[in-house]
Amino acid sequence: MFWQEHIDILKKKYPQSDFRYPFTDWYTVLQSIQAKFIAKHDSNYHFTNWIDNIKNQSLIRTFPRHQITAEINKLNPTTNYWLVIVGDAPTSKMLIYDCKVSPINSLISLANSHFFIIDKKYKWLTYFQIDNEQISLIKSGNGETPFDK
Repeated sequence: MFWQEHIDILKKKYPQSDFRYPFTDWYTVLQSIQAKFIAKHDSNYHFTNWIDNIKNQSLIRTFPRHQITAEINKLNPTTNYWLVIVGDAPTSKMLIYDCKVSPINSLISLANSHFFIIDKKYKWLTYFQIDNEQISLIKSGNGETPFDK
């Protein structure tokens, strides 16, 4: 099944208040995230190489991959977050979604790749770096994340 077919299924499964693909404002959202949390070294590239250029990054912890759902469930289930899914190459296209915890868990199980979860008020960014069976949880920003606890 193609990615868009999975997204269409999720759109039917979750109400728009819980899962939204920001079709028209994706550029502005990614631009805001990049300005706050990503060091941009080359003006020719937009929304690429985020993984290597996270500002003021700090490792929260490393945990086994099978615990990913437990980590994501630390988020407030009634709050929406930005979820940015990154392809395998540093210059891969990034996909952004506005969603609550349950759709986040659904999406990351489908994507099986690195991803970011960002507070919608841009207080913090978390990067889930997947390395085989381990995940390193890295943050940027001054705000405390739900994962810090």
